[in-house]
This record gives sequence, C-alpha cells and structure tokens, in this order.
Amino acid sequence: MPLDGISVRLLGRELATELTDARVDRISQPQRFDIYLQMRQPGVTKRLLLSGNPAEPRAHLVHKLPKSPAQP
Repeated sequence: MPLDGISVRLLGRELATELTDARVDRISQPQRFDIYLQMRQPGVTKRLLLSGNPAEPRAHLVHKLPKSPAQP
C-alpha cells in the first residue's frame, strides 16, 4: 500500500511526539531497502525503521535492531 499525503502527515505527527528531543545515535542498513536509526532521548533509546521497499514502504518504531550482515 503506498503512503499518501494524509498517511505521511499523520505519521509525521506521531513520530514527532515520540521522538521529541531525540538525537541520532547510530544508523544501520542491514537490508537493501531498510534503514534503522537508533535515537537517544535523555534516559531512553528508541529505534526507527525507514523502509523504501516499493512493495511495502513504511516507517515505524521497532523494539530492537536486526543483526547486521557479515559483509556490507
């Protein structure tokens, strides 16, 4: 399902409330279309998945990062 303008706006609002005052601590790309941002807030670590997969684009918080591949 593609992300339309309404979905992107609502997603932005939701992530803004979750990631206020967060800074990027680590970036990883374990798969071709997926990028993970590890975000730090005072006393809290959150992880954001940004997927550019044409079949299922998405952006949401995840509980843990997947293992990185042995070779980049």
